[in-house]
Amino acid sequence: MPDSEAIVRLGKYLCGFFCILGHSFPAYFKFKGGKGIVTAAGMMLVADWRVFVMIVATFLIIFILSRIISLASIICACMFPVYTFINCFFFDFLIFKFPGWYVFACVVTAFMIAVFVVVKHSSNITRLIRGEEKKITAKK
Repeated sequence: MPDSEAIVRLGKYLCGFFCILGHSFPAYFKFKGGKGIVTAAGMMLVADWRVFVMIVATFLIIFILSRIISLASIICACMFPVYTFINCFFFDFLIFKFPGWYVFACVVTAFMIAVFVVVKHSSNITRLIRGEEKKITAKK
């Protein structure tokens, strides 16, 4: 049973990756789209709710501390493969006896998504380094 479930879960990761690509490079808008954050969050929710909860918690902590959305998004993208490994290895592989190739494939896919999102945020990273990235503040 875990083999067929592993294929379905891996399919969710791979389909999510291509959804993020489609969101970031839509044909109807001359291949100019978003940075893939919201699409990635939706993919995480569908693929593995445990990873989604960890990402949302990380996002909220970073955003509350810094008030910079792009910083929280970049850090969450970097944590995505880490959280995927934690959940896939410690729960799915060790406890539920999913195959090892499943852990490897999910982590590699999560890593590819993370790299893609960070690259799409290169202009934000430049502004963060310069200290020019805008903070979200409440109006008085």
